[in-house]
Amino acid sequence: MFTDEFFDYALDGAVAHAGTASLHTDDPGTTGSNEVSGGGYTRQSITWGSASGGIVETSSPVTFNVPGDTTVEYVGLWDGATFLGYLTLESPETFSSPGTLEVTTLHIYADNP
Repeated sequence: MFTDEFFDYALDGAVAHAGTASLHTDDPGTTGSNEVSGGGYTRQSITWGSASGGIVETSSPVTFNVPGDTTVEYVGLWDGATFLGYLTLESPETFSSPGTLEVTTLHIYADNP
């Protein structure tokens, strides 16, 4: 059994490498596949707050341009060109025409099993 402080150290160390976010239309797997493309879409820089209570969150919203005819389901995390993993949106966001998606907060939790 580990304390929240243990997880806080681990989370702070991990997110120090996760400085870029991407959007994905289907499961990104282990490589970051199915990334949105076109329509002015680019990966966005993200910043993280300090972990507390076994939870770390982004410290500010991030906004992506999304092309039309796109459904976004996942947010990927990157360290430069290295894909680190992904989070699933609470519900898919569908864009019939070009628009923007604001991701207000990303959360990563660590807990004892």
